[in-house]
Amino acid sequence: MSLAAITPTWDAGLQFLPVIVYSFMGFELMSGAGEEMENPGRDIPLAIVTAGGMIAFFYLLGTVGMLMALPLDQLGLVSGIIDTLKAVLGDSGVGGVVVTILGIGVLYSFLANMVT
Repeated sequence: MSLAAITPTWDAGLQFLPVIVYSFMGFELMSGAGEEMENPGRDIPLAIVTAGGMIAFFYLLGTVGMLMALPLDQLGLVSGIIDTLKAVLGDSGVGGVVVTILGIGVLYSFLANMVT
């Protein structure tokens, strides 16, 4: 694995721009709690920057983790998460059960993210 192998390119990266933008939606909701804060002028910008940083960190962590577990040519666009879980945990016995449970959890989180 090299840095060039995991560096995004603009040709493929632009296809995922709507997903990336959608992922950052919602962090501004913290401003709705401004009346409850003691110092909203300080707390709201801090909450937005902190939430944005955490979102970016966890997305990058997941992406780098998947790319470290499997070569890029073995990752599917749709099934990449499940492919990675199968490679790391196995797909038979206890590993298969864990992969199934985590896969259902991933699907649930995608669905919950779409309806909220």
